[in-house]
Amino acid sequence: MSKRGENIYKRKDGRWEGRYWKGRRVNGSIKYGYIYGKSYYEVKHKLIDYKAYYQDQLLVNKNYGVTFEEWMECWLHEKKERVKQSTYAHYNNKMRYYILPLLDGYLISDIKTYEIEMLLNNLMKQGLNPSTVKMLISLLKQCLSAAQKKEILSSNPCEEIQLPKVPKRKVQALTQMEQLKLEEMALSEEHSNGLPIFLALQTGMRIGEISALQWKDIDFEKGTIYVRHTYQRIGKNN
Repeated sequence: MSKRGENIYKRKDGRWEGRYWKGRRVNGSIKYGYIYGKSYYEVKHKLIDYKAYYQDQLLVNKNYGVTFEEWMECWLHEKKERVKQSTYAHYNNKMRYYILPLLDGYLISDIKTYEIEMLLNNLMKQGLNPSTVKMLISLLKQCLSAAQKKEILSSNPCEEIQLPKVPKRKVQALTQMEQLKLEEMALSEEHSNGLPIFLALQTGMRIGEISALQWKDIDFEKGTIYVRHTYQRIGKNN
């Protein structure tokens, strides 16, 4: 039993149920809220208040009701179609492991500069390297920028964030004597287990390039190694 257009129904358990429009999900589907009462008029009065509240919210942000997790899933899905598998795995793992636990439950419209600052502080308290924290905030900024372009957000709360300074580290190369000793140790390993290290020192090849080498990539007569492939480390469940 219900009155036309009111979205108030009598349930089988004898209670009355009212349904109101809260907003839209990222995929465009309507998100509803529900209230219950012992009588039709009790629910009707509650429904008026709830509808008025959410109508005000929708005037401020037409996508009110979209959670950060819903948008993140949408953004990752779009990225999966556009970037390399290794890049997607990087985005997916970092967003789910570091960012989502700190923003879980937030509506995307409720994420302001203060929330981003708190997230940054939490990441620093975890003992992460400043360069890692900077990378994570930059990744979140990219995610929210995409929401801004789709007009899900009016502004990006990451814009005003001061990223941690990353101390410059002076790279110290091996001396010729150190490299020679390391090469000798690598060649002395049983079953040629040290050969990848020797190749890296002699050629400058990366570990992924060495791992992907095949016999046909090596020309013993010319003394040449052809780098045609590379292996990348991809996380599971991506």
